Amino acid sequence: MHGPQRDMFIHRRYAVIDSELCIGCTLCVKICPLHEAIKMVDGTRKATITDPYKCAGCLNCVSRCPAKAINFVEMKASGN
Repeated sequence: MHGPQRDMFIHRRYAVIDSELCIGCTLCVKICPLHEAIKMVDGTRKATITDPYKCAGCLNCVSRCPAKAINFVEMKASGN
């Protein structure tokens, strides 16, 4: 797919998790089951983003995180 329609499917922002603030509650993992963008890091009980392209940009994790450890950032264009 080329042109403007292709842009509809590109997520321009994605979640990032501050491991210092993460309390390991797993709520973000539970509310993002279809996209599997977030997982718990083995042995640390901290959440991490598995792949920014799996993030749907729905903001559920940001709004539900009790520690306020998740924020969204804009993707940078490649080559910049």
